[in-house]
Amino acid sequence: MTEENASLEEIKPALIVEGVLCNKIESMTGALECLRAPDLLGMDPMTNVRTTYHIMRIEVQEMVDLLKPYNQASLAPKHRLARRLFKKFLKHMQENDVMNTELKTANDPVCLAFATEAVRFIKAFHEVMLERNTAKKRTMTTQVYCASSN
Repeated sequence: MTEENASLEEIKPALIVEGVLCNKIESMTGALECLRAPDLLGMDPMTNVRTTYHIMRIEVQEMVDLLKPYNQASLAPKHRLARRLFKKFLKHMQENDVMNTELKTANDPVCLAFATEAVRFIKAFHEVMLERNTAKKRTMTTQVYCASSN
């Protein structure tokens, strides 16, 4: 069984959870990278922003749903923190829904808020998952991200 086709009931070990978390972030980072090169994709900027938002929202929602059945004690400490980051980012995405907002340009404040928050989220996630970081640094990163994002 691979991480990609594992169901909620089958995912138990921390190593598998970590693999799934990293696969989701890889997908989200790839989607975010598309915002930097819209000409390469042949998409207009508004479609690009909406597509990126859609991919990231699906990945975040799937991760929140995937981690929902786990209680705090059953997750590794950094996975608990990652769950908090995913929940906070999902809340931000729901409050700043690029898909259901009438946008004028790719520089619309809602688009810019989404892109800025996406970068902040990925940076915080990276800090939380980085093996060389101390538990204190991971916790501080999570607290700062969760306290300061809208």
